[in-house]
Amino acid sequence: MRVENNKYWDDISKYTSGEMSREEKEIFENLMKEAGDFELLNKVNEDLEKVNAVKEMYSDKVNKGWDNLYNRLNKENLIPHTEPKVRKLSNSILFKVAAAVLLIVGVTISGLYLFTKSGQNGMNYAQTEYNQKTVYLADGSVVKLNGNSKLVYPDVFNETSREVELVGEAFFDIAKNPEKPFIIKANNAEIKVLGTSFNVLAFKETELVEVFVKSGKVSVTPLENGNKSIVLQKGDFGKVQNKKASKDVLSDPNYMSWHSRKLYFVETPIKEVVEILNRSYACNIAINDTSINNYNFNSTYDNASLNTILESICTSYNIEKIEDNHRIILQNRHK
Repeated sequence: MRVENNKYWDDISKYTSGEMSREEKEIFENLMKEAGDFELLNKVNEDLEKVNAVKEMYSDKVNKGWDNLYNRLNKENLIPHTEPKVRKLSNSILFKVAAAVLLIVGVTISGLYLFTKSGQNGMNYAQTEYNQKTVYLADGSVVKLNGNSKLVYPDVFNETSREVELVGEAFFDIAKNPEKPFIIKANNAEIKVLGTSFNVLAFKETELVEVFVKSGKVSVTPLENGNKSIVLQKGDFGKVQNKKASKDVLSDPNYMSWHSRKLYFVETPIKEVVEILNRSYACNIAINDTSINNYNFNSTYDNASLNTILESICTSYNIEKIEDNHRIILQNRHK
């Protein structure tokens, strides 16, 4: 499905402007995957974030510029004396226009220099809220961001190292380069690798940093307390907490479900099921009836959609789900 049909343009505009329902979004993403256009869709989303960042940076200046122009023209009697009307582009329209332009001309704005908090330029950021995103780095490494996460990374890595910053959770698949280590700054820890795949969890609300290694070898170092490092290998799980790094046992079968889409529920309380789904699908499910917390759920899923799982839960316990923007509410059906 190369985007030649007007309907596809309309669908892409709705997708990028957030006008699709969750079900419509899943159907559209599957359609793009089947057609081999999903990577293009991810690139468009990345570019649109940068467009939005620029819009946020300069919107005040643009509005002030229009006001100055209007006042000057009005002073020179070049505007008819009617009720003045000021038009502003909505986010939805801006995003639709941006999406169409980016797709038509195949332009990326990776050369656009955005400023980070440190004041350095040549940096990009990818940020998620109630969604997940795949980021392709300049060295060939791939990073998958979970919901409510942010990755800061350069256009091009320097000659001696590859360094990024993470807030939230991400799965890293790092391209091998023995001459140039890959370094992740996350909360109060530094994670250093040469080439491997692993998961990092490091939210700002807590100083806790967790690392699970899928393949290869990873060094985890607290940024304080004498920099005493631990080395994690395939299958190892490590933490940085209270300024100390330590190995631990990973007992949660659903810890990597957000990445693998494999879920295991055995007599699992619904409240816990909801917490797992919120993390695994970057969504916002809330329980509106405390009696639902007393139910236990049994099932396994492999690459199932969120809607499929919720329908299964609702059918099992006579629960209904209500969608309200980015929120899904579970409550008992009214008899």
